[in-house]
Amino acid sequence: MNDRMLSLRPASALLLAGLSATALGAMGPATTYITGDRPEGVAFADFDGDGDLDMAVVSDNIDKVEVFSNSGGVFNPAATIPLGANTGGGSIVAADFDGDGDWDLAVALQNQNLVRIVRNDGPMFFTLGGTTAVGANPRGLSKGDMDNDGDADLVVANRDGASVSILRNAGNGVFTVTTVGVGADPRSAAFGNFDGDADLDVVAANNDDRTLSIITNQGATFAVTATVPTNPGVRPEGIATGDFNGDGAIDIAAATDNAVSIFLNSAGSFGGSALFGSGSVDLGPIVAADLDGDGDLDIATAGSTSGTVSILTNNGAGAFPGAAAVLQSGAFTTGLAAGDVDGDGDVDLAATNRNADTVAVFLNAGGSGGEPCSGDIDGDGDVDFADLNVVLSQFNTTNCGN
Repeated sequence: MNDRMLSLRPASALLLAGLSATALGAMGPATTYITGDRPEGVAFADFDGDGDLDMAVVSDNIDKVEVFSNSGGVFNPAATIPLGANTGGGSIVAADFDGDGDWDLAVALQNQNLVRIVRNDGPMFFTLGGTTAVGANPRGLSKGDMDNDGDADLVVANRDGASVSILRNAGNGVFTVTTVGVGADPRSAAFGNFDGDADLDVVAANNDDRTLSIITNQGATFAVTATVPTNPGVRPEGIATGDFNGDGAIDIAAATDNAVSIFLNSAGSFGGSALFGSGSVDLGPIVAADLDGDGDLDIATAGSTSGTVSILTNNGAGAFPGAAAVLQSGAFTTGLAAGDVDGDGDVDLAATNRNADTVAVFLNAGGSGGEPCSGDIDGDGDVDFADLNVVLSQFNTTNCGN
C-alpha cells in the first residue's frame, strides 16, 4: 500500500463507501417469500388496517390471491382467496373500490376476459366481488380517478383484442366499460393527464406495433388522438406515467426490450423517446417512484429472462444517465410493486418470480427515510464531485517521488 492510500482520512474512506453504495443503489438484497405456483401480479396496501403495507400476490394452481400481513417489514401468509379454476389471474391493483373505507383488490383474469373485484369486508376478510367483461386476454391493469368523483377507476390492455377497456366506477365497485381500439398486441395501459385539462387520459403500449396509443378523455367518450412510435423501434411492454422532468406535464416511461424509453410531454404531444439501458434482459413491469428521496421520480423495472430488478436514477431533468443498479430477484421476474413496507419513509420494492414460486422484497436503505449519506463530506445533501475534491485534497502529495 502506498503513502497516498495511507494518508486517506476516515471521512475520505466514508466518501468512497458512499460512492460505492450510490453506484449500486440503495436497495438491500432480496428477502424471498414462498408463494403459490407461478406468481404474477403483486400489490401493496394496508389490508388489515394496522397502519402498514401488506402484500397481495396472484398465483396459479389453483388460481388465487395470497395476502401476506406485514409485521415490521416482514411478511407472513394471512389469507388465500381462490379465483376459480383456469381463470388465469395476472395483473392486480389495490384500492377502495366499493367505498367502505378499506382496501380491496382488482385482478385481471386473462383466460376469462374479465376483471374481478376481491372485496375486503373487514381486516383480512376477503370475498369475491363482481366481475366486469373486458376484451380478450386482459393485461397490465392500472387504477386512477379518471372522472374526479373520488373513487378508483380502472384501465386494462386487451392483448388479444387490440384494445383497451376503461372501467368507470359508480362508487360501489360496479363498473361501466368503454373499449377503445389501439395497436396490435397491447401489453399494458396507464392513466395520465397528458393534455393538461381536468381529467385523466390513457396510454397503451402496443408491443407488436412498436407504438404507444394516446387516448384522450373527452368526458363521456375516449378517442385515440396520437400514435407515438417507440425509438429506435423497440417493443413496449410495461408502462408508467409521471412528471419526470419537473415541468408540471405528465410524461411516459415504457419498458422496451432491455432498456427504458422516456417520452417527455411537450404541450400535450410526445416526440421521439430517449433510451436508457437497464442492465436487465426482457423488461416487463415498470414503476415510477422517488427511490432515492431527492424529490424526483426514478424508475424500477424488472427483466424476466435475467430474473433481475433494475433501478434507474433520475437526474431531475427526466434523464437517467447513470448505470442502472441491478438487483438479483429470482427466476423469471414478472411482477413489480413499490411502497414503504418497513415504515422508514422511503420506497421499497417487491417482485414476483414466476419460475421460482417466490416474491422478493427489497428494503430501501436510503432515500427519504434513510440515514444521512456518509459520503456527503461538504454537507450539501449530495454526494458529488465537490465531496470528491475534499477526498483528493486529503491525499499527501508532498513526497510523491518521480
